[in-house]
Amino acid sequence: MKAVKWIYKGAGIYGLLVIVPMFFAENRIAILDPPAITHPEFFYGFLFLCTVFQLLFLLISKDPIRYRPLIPLAILEKIPYGIFIFFLYSNQRVSGMVLIGGVIDLFLGSLFIWSFFKTEESSF
Repeated sequence: MKAVKWIYKGAGIYGLLVIVPMFFAENRIAILDPPAITHPEFFYGFLFLCTVFQLLFLLISKDPIRYRPLIPLAILEKIPYGIFIFFLYSNQRVSGMVLIGGVIDLFLGSLFIWSFFKTEESSF
């Protein structure tokens, strides 16, 4: 059970370290990865949604058995994005840096799937 707690705590902390600085980097992103963000409402909406999920991961880390019903939502936050990024990368629509983020999400998603089954064993 300790491993499951660390997985979610690590995912939440990692996510916050990656996402929070992006709130202050809109102009920098436009320079490093053009074109400029043309719909800031989508950009900031995405960042806020991601931040909420990082907080959800931290909540799950406190008591994975109790919050087990939330784990499928955590899986859905990771796996589809990771898969979709591969399709975008194969069509040259995202950079290699974005692909790395997708790979990390798939890795974390696989750990989340493992943790879902691990908490099932522990809940009996």
